[in-house]
Amino acid sequence: MDDQLQELYAFLFAPERCFIADEEEWIEGGVGEFLETIRSFLEARGVVLEISNEQIGKDEGYSLAVNGEVVVLYTEAELAVTRGQETLARTTAPVNRLLTEADAAEQMYCYSGWNDLAVIFLTLAEHAKACATLEAAGYEFPEIPYDPAVATNLL
Repeated sequence: MDDQLQELYAFLFAPERCFIADEEEWIEGGVGEFLETIRSFLEARGVVLEISNEQIGKDEGYSLAVNGEVVVLYTEAELAVTRGQETLARTTAPVNRLLTEADAAEQMYCYSGWNDLAVIFLTLAEHAKACATLEAAGYEFPEIPYDPAVATNLL
């Protein structure tokens, strides 16, 4: 691996901006627990995070409330088709909205590597630099959030 890529990965996966999760655990009901692990990071940026009403069931799918707003992470019908991939985007969306409302510089991105999931907080400039560095080396950053209408904008 060349020096630029090594520096980039050291930056992206630094403990002050990167939180490791298990993607399968998210799909199986671990989103609320994970959001608790990033609470202090968010609070340091002025974000108030209240998680409640986490529900997962065979017939209902998976949902939780973020600051009182119910977020459907997936329905059972979706799970049968997508295996829960929408959970990533639907988890980042309310967090990023709260970060924006708090005028925080960072946004939440998920670097998905099958079962392993790295949640990385980057500014837009850091995100652009990471994308450019990876693209120049012939790699992509499998990025969430994404625009569901244009599912090709993976980092």
